Amino acid sequence: MPPSQGTNRKLYSFVAATHVETTHKALIRSRVNQTPETIKKLLKSKVNPTEMRVGITSLKLLRDGRVMIEANSKKDIEILGNKIEETCGAELEVNIQKRRNPRLVLLSIPEGINLEHAEESLAKQNPELDIKKGISEQNSVTQLSEKPEI
Repeated sequence: MPPSQGTNRKLYSFVAATHVETTHKALIRSRVNQTPETIKKLLKSKVNPTEMRVGITSLKLLRDGRVMIEANSKKDIEILGNKIEETCGAELEVNIQKRRNPRLVLLSIPEGINLEHAEESLAKQNPELDIKKGISEQNSVTQLSEKPEI
């Protein structure tokens, strides 16, 4: 039964089915110690995202004197970063943030389960994690045979 038009409540099925979009970020710092407001004015005057067909979700002024720009796709943020470097490279420095893979800790693995098979099934079920062959500290996957003491 859909909710009535006057309420703002969402159905559980609608909330559970939605996918959370990740945002990609670029941090812009001044090379000549300008304030974040000045950086923002400079960006708005020299860079036009609509001409480049780039979507920006937010533009935030940070306390440490930097400006953070968020976009929905990595491609958009890279295009924007390159344009800022082109037009304002002498005055501004662009740092595009890279996403990190999470650390996986596997607790209470039964002795009957083969670790290579578990690793393959994890990689198949989660292709976005980009798990490499071989469980090691380098791949950020740790195996604990017993429950850790707290």
